[in-house]
Amino acid sequence: MLIKQQPLHQQVEDFVRTQIVEGVFAPGSRMPSTGALAKQMGTSVRTVHMAMARLHSEGLLDRRDKRATYVRGVAPVHTCAGIYLNGLFWRDDSDFYRAVGLELQRKLAVQGVKSLIWSDDRPENEQKVMLPSLKRAIERREIQSLIAPLIREGDPDWILNARIPSAMLTMDRSLKNGYCSDPGQIMRTGLEQLRLQGCRSVGIISHIGTSQSQDLDFHRAIVEAAGELGLETRNEWMRVPTRAQRRLAHYGYEQFHALWAQQRHPEGLLIYPDVAASGVIMAILERHVCVPGELKLVLHANDLLPYLCPLPATFLVTEIGRFADALIEIVNSQFEDREARPQVWPPSVIPGPLPFSSDHGLSFEQFS
Repeated sequence: MLIKQQPLHQQVEDFVRTQIVEGVFAPGSRMPSTGALAKQMGTSVRTVHMAMARLHSEGLLDRRDKRATYVRGVAPVHTCAGIYLNGLFWRDDSDFYRAVGLELQRKLAVQGVKSLIWSDDRPENEQKVMLPSLKRAIERREIQSLIAPLIREGDPDWILNARIPSAMLTMDRSLKNGYCSDPGQIMRTGLEQLRLQGCRSVGIISHIGTSQSQDLDFHRAIVEAAGELGLETRNEWMRVPTRAQRRLAHYGYEQFHALWAQQRHPEGLLIYPDVAASGVIMAILERHVCVPGELKLVLHANDLLPYLCPLPATFLVTEIGRFADALIEIVNSQFEDREARPQVWPPSVIPGPLPFSSDHGLSFEQFS
């Protein structure tokens, strides 16, 4: 008996799903015709078609030759993912996250998974709860997973409570279903490169973009790593932001001028992230600092976000596609009921000059 308060196609969908889960419709068996199901449930063939299409999109049913439908089984197949983009995603300092989002869509498509995008333009305080349209899509099973390439504090609660496989790009290592990059790994690799180039003292301009306390903890860890490598550091060479920075290029520009105004300078300088590098490069050129004679440079870069560097430098290149891979792996592991183990990939070390590569996306130009 169908209930008037619920959409008919959803009731048919729930009924058939329950029959599959309970084994009434066994895996590999042929489903009754839509006409037979419509007669059994007292509804129209069109309503049954709509319900069966949703079950097919979940991977529970298998249509063959448009003449028969067979039960595939209770293990769902990932065919449609929801991608949630909050207000931060469109800020001018979010190029990295937009690149991850584009790679995410591309890689899902390669795997045969359709992407549906939700862009949240509500006021920030309203983004603490799920978008009504996204909630409806989940309730109607129009999407089977939810992926957030960029989240802010407070978002994870409603994402984790969505009751579908989910994944988030985050700086919180303790967050369930979250993937966290490791800027510390990148910075230690950079310190090792400076030591290999003969540097005995190092400075750092960096900003991990979470909070001042986390930035301070991060810099303390970097100073400790430098000490383990036998590299001298000084407080005035460690450029720690006193508040969150949005204009990172400008931040890098100001911080290098402040560093170089000191009486003594480090032999090597490490810059993270890539957005700050352009400002540092401009400040170096303005001050006519000889690189690598007076200063050796190690710069962070993302492979799909090119920038120009007219100075000899070593680049620590991270692959944006790896972040998309990790988010997809977290979602797929939930479908397969196994533990997710996405790898945190070390950066590729590329001594300059770097060749232009249009098919790869890396676009650096070096000038002697």
